[in-house]
Amino acid sequence: MKSFFTITLVTLCLYISVDFIFGFHILNLFKSKDLRVQSHEFGYHNFSHSFDGYEGNIRYCTNKYGFRISCSKKNKEYSKNFEIFFIGDSFTEGYQVNYDYTFVGIIENNTKKKIANLAVSSYSPTIYYEKIKYFIKKGFKFEHLVVYIDISDISDEAVHYSDSLTLKRKIKNSIRNLFPFSYFVLKKLTIKKKNQLKTSNNKNRKDIYPLMETSKKNTEKKNLFKDKYFWRSAWTYNKNLENYGNLGVKGGIEKSLHLMNKLYSLCEKNNIKLSIAVYPWPAQILYDDVNSIQVGIWKKYCKNKCYRFINNFETFFSILGDKDPDSFIDEFYNDGDVHFNEKGHKIIAKKFIEVF
Repeated sequence: MKSFFTITLVTLCLYISVDFIFGFHILNLFKSKDLRVQSHEFGYHNFSHSFDGYEGNIRYCTNKYGFRISCSKKNKEYSKNFEIFFIGDSFTEGYQVNYDYTFVGIIENNTKKKIANLAVSSYSPTIYYEKIKYFIKKGFKFEHLVVYIDISDISDEAVHYSDSLTLKRKIKNSIRNLFPFSYFVLKKLTIKKKNQLKTSNNKNRKDIYPLMETSKKNTEKKNLFKDKYFWRSAWTYNKNLENYGNLGVKGGIEKSLHLMNKLYSLCEKNNIKLSIAVYPWPAQILYDDVNSIQVGIWKKYCKNKCYRFINNFETFFSILGDKDPDSFIDEFYNDGDVHFNEKGHKIIAKKFIEVF
């Protein structure tokens, strides 16, 4: 019995040592060929490295660091030195738009600056901070960080990443960093069970889409993102959603500001300029106004911290003028979707180039 425990202890120690030293190298052998993967590097989702393939009808290419790039430059050798890092969520990623026609791609092609796009769908301040911190730690150099804060960032922090600053999450991050392969295996073993529980629980949750009973859905437009009661965008103009999620709107705002302060301190420490940009969803065009609370939050935040504050609400509402809002949305946003189409991306790119 004593020898059994000795052998078990030695085996465990050897396994832990191998994981501690070679864990990340071992994980590279299990890299997924999917575009969107869970990153064992900084703990949240990311693009696959050196990817070339299709999502829907759009071809996506990434470089060896997992940054989205133009497919015409997929064979280009990239260093760790850049002038501008862009980060945001699916809007900045350029969801379902060819990279060269996204605003980041247009800016890159028109300014000839060394630009990296770190944005991925469903990012928010929690991941902005963790991802930028990771790449700075890995020796990447850049002069300027531009964060395109999304309307949904507040709800993401209040719901999906509400535990990102808890002790439990910090312990998980430590395990991931020290023993990456073990963390990867345990996550794989538990993720299926979690998804089953999530699906089961969500069937009975009335707070998933508050105030969106069937009778109140916008059945005429058949477009969820134009619905006045869709919580991810409606928090800027609908006070009935103040208590949504684990943290509520107020908690989501406070947490976002706290994390952006951490990001600002990180940039200041590394002599990096920080700029923030805001832009409207279709729902803001329909039900909000140019002085949206989203604008107020980040304009105030930027007062003594940002190199530039880029207000695309002003731009879009100026173009809107007296036009029909529905026609305007059809002109600048993807059909039946919240994201900008190529014409919308041109407006964002033009504003950025004008400001800088």
